[in-house]
Amino acid sequence: MKIISSFSITMGHVWRFGYGSNIGLKNLREKKSLNPQRCLAGTIAGWELYFKKGFSPYVEPAWASIRTHPDGDAGELHGTAFLISEEEAEVLDRQEGG
Repeated sequence: MKIISSFSITMGHVWRFGYGSNIGLKNLREKKSLNPQRCLAGTIAGWELYFKKGFSPYVEPAWASIRTHPDGDAGELHGTAFLISEEEAEVLDRQEGG
C-alpha cells in the first residue's frame, strides 16, 4: 500500500536540485512560483558552487553556477532537492536556461 501511495505522488513529478538562490523553499514558492511536493537538503559529490562575474554590474554583478570539483569526489555541492510537477519543471528550465 505504501509503495502505491509513494508511486502515485511522484507520477507526473520530477526531482530538481537547487543551489544558490534556488536553495530555499520560500524563494521557490514566492519568486519561482513553484509548489514543491517534497523538499530535502542534500549534497552532490564531485561538484562545487562558483560565481560567474560580468553579467550586469548594477543589476546582477555575479550569478551562481556549478562545475565539477577539481579534486573529484572530494568536493560537495550543497543544495536542496525538490519534487515538482513536470509542468513546473519545464517553466523552471526555461527560466534558468536548463
